[in-house]
Amino acid sequence: MAWHYTVGVWIKPILNEGIIKQATARVPNHVRPAAWFTTSPIWEQTANTNGQNPETGEVVFLNARQTSEAYGGLWRIGAPPDVAPHTWDDYVTSSNENLQDIKGMEAWANRKGSDYHRDFRCSFKSVSREHWTVIEWYDWNRGAWRDIGEHEPFREET
Repeated sequence: MAWHYTVGVWIKPILNEGIIKQATARVPNHVRPAAWFTTSPIWEQTANTNGQNPETGEVVFLNARQTSEAYGGLWRIGAPPDVAPHTWDDYVTSSNENLQDIKGMEAWANRKGSDYHRDFRCSFKSVSREHWTVIEWYDWNRGAWRDIGEHEPFREET
């Protein structure tokens, strides 16, 4: 299974549009954008977001719990691995990303405990709903991923 990890504030637009788009935020124009996936069934730590320390105003990188609380939960969409056919090494050779940025992304993934060579996958195309096989949210009370049908706000909408 290939997993696309995201947060609550972004899951509704993904569901409404029925598409996982290539990431373009902070991606230079010369770089080929990609829709990111991982083969790891464990929350991808590089999917955590930034927040602000309320005491100092400093921008800080949030952990999974903090990301969940600040951004409406942790979500993932599962699809067959062939929707994200490109490995990290494929991305490096096909994306036009410069070597300094590649090394920076690898260092970041290493610091977060990600095995980008083994787990990271991408598609250079958007991935539409017909390819998705499961949509899940993380239930902190149960310590487990649960199907979207078990998520109260989505029961009436889906």
